[in-house]
Amino acid sequence: MRVLWKFSLRHARHRPLRSLLTLTSIVLGVALVVAVIVATSTTRSAYYELFSTVTGKTALEVVPRGGGLFDAGELERIEAVPGVAAAAPILQRPTILFHDRGRVKLLALGVDPDRDGAIRTYQFAEGRMPRPREAAMAMEMQFARSLGLKLGDRARILTRDGGRELELVGLIKVEGSDALRLAGVMFLPLDRAQQFFRARGQVESIQIVVADQADEAAVIERLSAVLPPELQARRPAVRTQIMDETLNASQQALQWITAFALLSAAFIILNTFLMSIGERRQQLAVMRCVGATRQQLGRLVLGESLVFGVVGSLLGIGLGLLGAFGLGEALRRLMQVHQPPMKITWVPIVSAFAFGLLLSALGAIVPTIVAARLSPLEGLSPVVKTDVHGHSRRTTIAGLVMVFVGSAVLAAGLAAWLPIEVGTYAAGVIMIGFVLLTPEVLSFFTESLSWLLTPFLQIKARLAHREILRHRVRSSLTVGVLFIATSTGLGMANAILDSTHDTRQWYERTLVGDFFIRAMMPDMTGAESANIPDEMGEELARVEGIERLTSAKFLQADAAGQQVVVIVRDFRPDQPITLDLRGADPGEVLQRLFQGEVIVGTVLAQRAKISVGDEIPLETRQGVQRVRVAALSNEYLVGGLAIYMERGTAKRLLHVDGVDAFVIKARPNQRSAVEAQLRPICEKYGVVLHSFADLATMIDGMIRGIEAGLWGTIVVCFAVAAIGVFNTLTMNVLEQTRELGMLRIVAMTRGQVRALVFTQAGIIGLAGLITGAIGGLITAYFMHMAMMQSIGHPVPFIFRPMWYLAMIGVGLLIVLIAAWLPAERAARLDLASALHYE
Repeated sequence: MRVLWKFSLRHARHRPLRSLLTLTSIVLGVALVVAVIVATSTTRSAYYELFSTVTGKTALEVVPRGGGLFDAGELERIEAVPGVAAAAPILQRPTILFHDRGRVKLLALGVDPDRDGAIRTYQFAEGRMPRPREAAMAMEMQFARSLGLKLGDRARILTRDGGRELELVGLIKVEGSDALRLAGVMFLPLDRAQQFFRARGQVESIQIVVADQADEAAVIERLSAVLPPELQARRPAVRTQIMDETLNASQQALQWITAFALLSAAFIILNTFLMSIGERRQQLAVMRCVGATRQQLGRLVLGESLVFGVVGSLLGIGLGLLGAFGLGEALRRLMQVHQPPMKITWVPIVSAFAFGLLLSALGAIVPTIVAARLSPLEGLSPVVKTDVHGHSRRTTIAGLVMVFVGSAVLAAGLAAWLPIEVGTYAAGVIMIGFVLLTPEVLSFFTESLSWLLTPFLQIKARLAHREILRHRVRSSLTVGVLFIATSTGLGMANAILDSTHDTRQWYERTLVGDFFIRAMMPDMTGAESANIPDEMGEELARVEGIERLTSAKFLQADAAGQQVVVIVRDFRPDQPITLDLRGADPGEVLQRLFQGEVIVGTVLAQRAKISVGDEIPLETRQGVQRVRVAALSNEYLVGGLAIYMERGTAKRLLHVDGVDAFVIKARPNQRSAVEAQLRPICEKYGVVLHSFADLATMIDGMIRGIEAGLWGTIVVCFAVAAIGVFNTLTMNVLEQTRELGMLRIVAMTRGQVRALVFTQAGIIGLAGLITGAIGGLITAYFMHMAMMQSIGHPVPFIFRPMWYLAMIGVGLLIVLIAAWLPAERAARLDLASALHYE
C-alpha cells in the first residue's frame, strides 16, 4: 500500500494547480461553517449570559403579571413563606454610561447589598460592592478596562432623573467564560437605582433561593397563596425570543450560503477525482496487472480524498476563525449588544472538521467505485472512451426522486407544516436532483448553443460540441456546479434586492418627522431603551418653531404566548398615523386606537393567527386582558413582534410612564432654527439627536452594506464554479493532446486552438448560466414565500431582465477567464510530443 501512496503523491505533485483549487473549495466550505457557528453562538451567548447575570442562583422569582414594577414591601411576606431560603429584590434598567472613550449601552442592576450575596457570589479583584445610599457602582474588571476605567474613576450614567455621576468602587474578578455573565452590566445600590430611575419603593422582581430539599412547585403554591392577584411566582424566564427572531433571520441566510459552498465543494471533488481516474487509467490498470486488488485501488482513491479533507479542514478552520471576528462585529452592530471575546469551543471545530471529511468522502464515493471496477484491459486500451463512467437510468431516477421529495418538503415548510429551516436542506436536495438530471438534457442545451454559435465560430463550435458530449458526466458535473452557483447567487440577490427595496419604502412611510431624539440608537432586538430624563420633555415643549412634538415608549410584554415589544405612542386626532398599515383606513384606525384597540405587527399576527377585528390576549397586572386589533402594520424592527398602543390605553393596562424617544416636526422654513435650539438641549442630557436625513443616510448605509455583501456573495459563487470549469477544460485539453496536435499540423493556428477551448468554455458556461438564471428566478420566488414566515407580509416580486442578462454576462466572463490557462496550454503544445501522447 505504501507503493500505491507514492504514485498518488507523485500525481498530486504533477498537478499542483488542480490540487490547490480542489483544496480551496474545501477550505471555503469549512471556513464558512466555522465562521457562522462561532459568530452566531458568541452573539447569542452574550444575550443569554446578560440575562443569566440577573437571575444568578435564583430558583424562583416574583414578578408583576404583564411586567412593570411593584411595591418592595412584599419582600417580608415572601421571606416568611416556608421553603424560601433567601429573597432579594432587584431593579434593572438599561442606561448609557459616558466615559472618556465615548458611550456604551449597558444594564444597570440595582441590588440590595445586604441580601444580594445569597443570590450572586462575587470575588473582587479590587474594591468592594457599593454600600446603601452610596453614589457608586461596581463592574467586571475586564469590562471596565475595555472602557478605560479604573478603581476610583467617575463616570456619568443617563437616568430619568438626568445625568448622574458615579464612582467606580469595585472591580469584580471572574475566570474564563464566566466573564461573559458580567460584560455589559453595572451594579449599584438598590435605593440609588430607585432614586435615579424614579421608582421609589418599587422593584422589578424579587428573586428567591429555595431551601435544600424543598419542592419548587410546592413553594410556588405557597407563594401564590400569600401574594396579591397582580403578582405571580414562577421560575426565571429568559427573555430572548425577539433576539432569537432577529438573529435567526441572519443565520438562515448565512446557512444558505454555507450549504451552497459545501454542496459545490462536494461536486468539485467528485469531478476532480473522476478526472484523476480518467487521467491515470493506464497507471491503475498496470497496478491491477502487478497484483493490486480492487479494494486497494478503492481505498487509495478514498484515502486521497480524505487527505484533501483533513488538510482543507485544518486550513478552513483557521480561516473560519479569522472570518468569525468580522462576522461577529457585523452581528454586534445589528444586535446592539456588547460583544465579549469570541467564544471558541470544541463544537464548531469538530463540526467543521467533520463537514470537511464528510464532503470529501461523499465526493469520492463514485470515483472510488469507478477505480475499483476499472479492468486492466479497459485501462490499458490506447483509445480513450467517451467517459470513464457512463450515465445510467438509476441516476436519472434518483434525480427525479430527489427533486420530488425536496419539493414536497419545501412546500410543507412554506405551508408552515414543517419548520421553515428545513427549506435550506430541501433546496439543497432539489439542486442535487437537478445536477443528476443534467446528463439527460446536456445534449439538447449544447446542441442548441452550438447551432447558435456556428454562424460566428463555424467548425470550432461543432468540434467543441462534440468534445463536450464525449465526456458527458464530466461536462454535466461542471454545468451542475455552474447551475448551483448561478441559481443560488441570483436567487438570493433577487430576493435581497426586493427586500431592501421594500425596506426603503417602509422607512419612507414610517419615519415621518424632521428630528428624532433617543437615549441610544434603536436596536433590532426589542430590548428596553434607556429613559430620557423627564424634565427634557418640558424643555423641548418650550422650543420655538416646533409644529408637533410626540413621544414614544418601548417595553416588553407577553401577548398570545409570544414575547413582544409594546410601542406606546402619543397619537393625536388631528395628525395622521405614520405606520405602514395593511389595507386599512388611517382615520378609522385612529378612532379605534382611542377606543382602546391596538395595531399589531404582521409577524405577531401571523404567529398568533389573528387578523383585524380579533382580540389578542395581553398579560397585564390585572391578569390576561383581551385587546381588539384595529389594524395590522408591516414592521421590520423587533422581529415584527410589535404592538402599537395609544398612551392612555397603555397607562390603564400596563401602568406605563416615562419616555424613550421624541419625534419632532418643525414648522415650514424653521427647521434650521429648531435644530440650533435642539442641539444644546441634547448635549446637556447626553442623548442622540438625528434628523430624518441622518436616519435615512444611516439606513441607506446599512442597505448598501447588505448589497455590497450580496455582490461579494455572487462573485464567490461564480468563482467557486470557475474552479470546476478550469478543472474540466484542463482535463479536456490533456485528453485532446494528440487530436489538437493533428489539427495544428493540418493548418489550425494557435489562435484557432485558443478559440476552440474558449468555445468549449462558452458552451458549458452558457448551459449552466442560462439554466441557473431560470433556477434563480424560481429560487427567488420561493425565498419570497419563505420571507412571509419571517416578516409576516409579502414582499413584491420584481423581475429585472436586464439585471439577469448582466449577471449572465459577468458569469460568462469569469468562466472565460478560468479557461485562459487551459487555452494557452493547448495553443503552446509541442507538436512532436503531442503526436506521441497517450
